[in-house]
Amino acid sequence: MPNVRRSKCKDIETFSLDAVFSDDDSNAIGNESDSDGYLSEDPAFSKFLQSYDKKLESFRNKDAYADEDEMSIDETESVDGESVDKNKSLFLSSSDVDSWCQLVTEQQNLAALTSLLNGYRTACHYRAQSSGVIIAGSRHRFQSSETFCKILIFTLNEADNIFRKLLGLSKSTIKKEKLSELKSSSKWNAFKPLIKSYLRSSLYLLNQVTETEILTFSLARLRASMAFFVAFPSLLRRLVKIAVHFWATDGGVVSSHAFLIIQDLASVYASNWFDTCFVKTYKSFIGNCQFVEPDQLKHIQFLRNSFVELCSVDVQKSTRKAMVSIQQLAKMLQQAIQTKKKEAVKNLCSWQYISCIDVWVMFISANVRDYDLQPLLYMIVQIINGVTVLFSGPRYLPLRVKCIQWLNHLSSSSGVFIPVASLVLDVLEYKIGEGGKHGKAISLSNGIKLPKQILKSRNFQEQCILSAVELLSAHFSQWSYHVSFPDLATMPLIRLRKFHEASTVESFKRVVKRFIDQVEQNIEFVQKKRDEVAFSPKDQQSVELFLQLAKQSGSTPFSQYYKSIMEKAVARNLALNEKALRDVDCNVDMPNDLKGLNRHQRLCFELMEFTEGYKQTGPCCFSPNARYIAVAADYRLVIRDTISFKVGEPVLYPPMQVVQLFSCLDKISYIEWALDSEYILCGLYKRPMIQAWSLTQPEWTCKIDEGHAGIAYARWSPDSRHILTTSEFQLRLIVWSLLNTACVHVQGPKHASKGVSFTKDGKYVAVCTRRDCKDYINLLSCHTWEIMGVFAVDTLDLADIEWSPDDSAIVIWDSPLEYKVLIYSPDGRCLHKYQAYESGLGVKSVSWSPCGQFLAVGSYDQMLRVLNHLTWKTFAEFMHLSTVRGPCCAAVFKEVDEPLQLDMSELCLSDDLRQGNSDSPDEPFRVRYEVTEAPINLPSQKPPADKPNPKQGIGLLSWSHDSQYICTRNDSMPTILWIWDICHLELAAILVQKDPIRAAAWDPTCTRLVLCTGSSHLYMWTPGGAYCVSIPLPQFTIIDLKWNSDGSCLFLKDKETFCCAAVPVLAESSDYSSDD
Repeated sequence: MPNVRRSKCKDIETFSLDAVFSDDDSNAIGNESDSDGYLSEDPAFSKFLQSYDKKLESFRNKDAYADEDEMSIDETESVDGESVDKNKSLFLSSSDVDSWCQLVTEQQNLAALTSLLNGYRTACHYRAQSSGVIIAGSRHRFQSSETFCKILIFTLNEADNIFRKLLGLSKSTIKKEKLSELKSSSKWNAFKPLIKSYLRSSLYLLNQVTETEILTFSLARLRASMAFFVAFPSLLRRLVKIAVHFWATDGGVVSSHAFLIIQDLASVYASNWFDTCFVKTYKSFIGNCQFVEPDQLKHIQFLRNSFVELCSVDVQKSTRKAMVSIQQLAKMLQQAIQTKKKEAVKNLCSWQYISCIDVWVMFISANVRDYDLQPLLYMIVQIINGVTVLFSGPRYLPLRVKCIQWLNHLSSSSGVFIPVASLVLDVLEYKIGEGGKHGKAISLSNGIKLPKQILKSRNFQEQCILSAVELLSAHFSQWSYHVSFPDLATMPLIRLRKFHEASTVESFKRVVKRFIDQVEQNIEFVQKKRDEVAFSPKDQQSVELFLQLAKQSGSTPFSQYYKSIMEKAVARNLALNEKALRDVDCNVDMPNDLKGLNRHQRLCFELMEFTEGYKQTGPCCFSPNARYIAVAADYRLVIRDTISFKVGEPVLYPPMQVVQLFSCLDKISYIEWALDSEYILCGLYKRPMIQAWSLTQPEWTCKIDEGHAGIAYARWSPDSRHILTTSEFQLRLIVWSLLNTACVHVQGPKHASKGVSFTKDGKYVAVCTRRDCKDYINLLSCHTWEIMGVFAVDTLDLADIEWSPDDSAIVIWDSPLEYKVLIYSPDGRCLHKYQAYESGLGVKSVSWSPCGQFLAVGSYDQMLRVLNHLTWKTFAEFMHLSTVRGPCCAAVFKEVDEPLQLDMSELCLSDDLRQGNSDSPDEPFRVRYEVTEAPINLPSQKPPADKPNPKQGIGLLSWSHDSQYICTRNDSMPTILWIWDICHLELAAILVQKDPIRAAAWDPTCTRLVLCTGSSHLYMWTPGGAYCVSIPLPQFTIIDLKWNSDGSCLFLKDKETFCCAAVPVLAESSDYSSDD
């Protein structure tokens, strides 16, 4: 994860909108001096061990301490009665810390815990100096950064559990009654100074550290110690202030963890702390909305959603506070309307005022069905209407659109009719000239007010028409099945026909005419059904049941039309938002490839290039240097050049030309390149034999034959000068040298193709072996091939191993019969044992993130669990359910077929035709993605209980190149691909395919995912959307795909042929109108 610079927490400036709530936090961060936070310790650690009983007795005889103002324990006498020399510095070594940790963990040794906490406090107050890491006035200095990290991580990870054991508490949350009882006990008086020292030091660490990983880990561990913070109110106030600061200003994972602390406090201890959490989060939210840039909108939306979630903890209290805030909004609006003063009007046309309305709209919408929020609903609707009246000019089109969207949202969530048609149709009455130039693209979601020069552009005219149609469609869709729809739509249709007749722009007239036709068709449909019923309009129950079956099926023409309109709006807004980000230069860290993918889909497809189809009968793979592709064609090995195949480059010679052709002794079963791309081996497993070839020296060849032992698998070593072969029945693993005739044997390898893993630097290799019904790991040097160490592992039947990307750990997982994931250090120490559950089938897939910070584990229970590399604990669990319920942040893209005569969707990348499976074989069809909203039921299949290796669980697991996303496939739902956002710990997208997903691969250079399903289409996803691409080769179905190492070429495999696609690298997006 990227490092983010942060400053110390400081008070956020208050504004008139949040002045209605008083701030009850009297203690600012850092007001308390931590200079007295050291615990008493003897200079000699051995004396601590000898005086353990005496020290414990002295602690128990102490009077109860005040919450914050007690005398520092550092000022008391040492354990043996001698005074401590505070000027003497003690160097802490790694062995000292290890011994303390062992004593504390195994024996709960109080003396060792005291020393550990003193060292931890020093670490929390560190500053870099030439002689080491020192704190002024400290008696501790660290010999190395390893010691510093070890004491910091151990204390954060284990302190909460240690204190709970000492106090005899369970790991569950401590209730208020239990806490009062505990505080009056003798144990609490004895251990209170230790707990307080740990909490105060941790708060100081949060206020100083700038590393995202440390902040995230620290917040997660302090969240576990929330019960202890409640015992120290002033410390808890400081924690709340720090958490609110990180929640409001940091973004990403840190903001999420900070909000979890706030939410836990407000939920568990609501009677005392809900008001504090509410006021501070509200003020921080309003303060962060003072100046909003396009790149901040996503974070503002996160703040809004999390604040609404906090309000839902206690809706009654939140309702009273919302009433106060909404009354303040009403007073500001009334003052602006009455006085017309520039300053008063300016306060309303601000992001703060708009964001305040937005947050209460979302709160009311989320709870109006379950609570009596009618007074709030009435007041907020009146305020929104007042804003639209006050800001009625064309320059305030973005603000008007927001207001109408709010009203539609409130109407949909509450079931109350809110008239918006007149507000929408007023947009069509703007006095704008026709026939202007296109000008700059307009994104209404990124602003409140438009510049004057835009009002004369063609883009503004188009935006007015499209916005009016979209908003009216959303309004009518809510009531399109209601018995009064014909009456509701009469007046808007009259005004729309008038506009249609007056307009001279054909594209405008076409859009409006289609909308009129759809509304008229729906009027006829409802009128026909209404004529068939016998109840009167006063029969409320019958009115509510009118056309409910048709509404659930969504089969009416207007429902289909509205869905199409919304799909186009989503695609257009995504493109405009991405362009707005580039215009303000907010995504300079985003790869250019990702920026290019957000251009208009048609232009993107036109720039894609495909080779012709070439024959293949077996494995194919790119060389590590991305220049060549090796293809097996029966007994021949064909090497083709891909460097000339590049988008936009002139073709100087035929692309994919053959540069080498090698003839093997039998049919090729396996191909693997050496890391230097000079050598390549072919596995002829049926013979069995290995043949190796050289691209630079075609006359050179190598043949490896193990005779009757056979060869089950072969692989290159990282130095590209050794080949490792595994014999049949896993009798032995042999390392063959290409430089001489030397070879090294390893007896009893566990697996043929698995169980061997090289470090990323290529220095060592870990080989799994099994003897005497026990699994072992052999560590060999890739330089001398000598065994550097052997250690047994705690597995029942080892499945596979993999080095971490930073070569600091080895992950080992057991067979599906037992759920067990083990993390070992290279020296054989078991760092962590993870077992999510005991009964049932266990691990199915495991994958390290490219950054090495996360370990993803897919299981047969259809869950994805992500572990962090600091504590090896689970910090995220993602479920793959067949029903996705709303509200859901993920975009759901569903693959659909439709005849070409239907309107072209903005989500379709290809203009090519394909032949559909219909009664008319010549009828052209196209494939596109349809955006679907939650809730949605996903197709799934139940595996048979009487067959082995059930098709369920996470069978596909793959990280994006930047570790920001991870895609998964639950084998019981083979047509569904899930894409998870690791930064926000949420579902980013769901791709619903017609056919089972065969393969999915991330671009190695940017956030771009491609997948195939055995059809003639290629499917692509980026954070900007999902697209379908038709392959321009007849009868070509994609069953596998691979990227080359630089992301410029994509290999597509058919049953008997293959082709390559040059994926476009686009620098900027194109502007396009609604006519496209």
